[in-house]
Amino acid sequence: MTQSLSRRQILLTASATLLPTLSTAQAAWPSKPIRLLTPFTVGGASDVIARSLAMQLQAAVKQTVNVDP
Repeated sequence: MTQSLSRRQILLTASATLLPTLSTAQAAWPSKPIRLLTPFTVGGASDVIARSLAMQLQAAVKQTVNVDP
């Protein structure tokens, strides 16, 4: 028994084969310093937690992490 492919199946197969090649065109992550945004003013509890998190994140990913209010 033969089964014909629909246009949708052909397009899905073609796009699935192209996906691995798209990732090679991207730059290594992260190419710029990471910005961690806090919604409150400097010196508050959320700022202290964000700065503590930024220090741990910076050590883990070995990339600069900036905390911006």
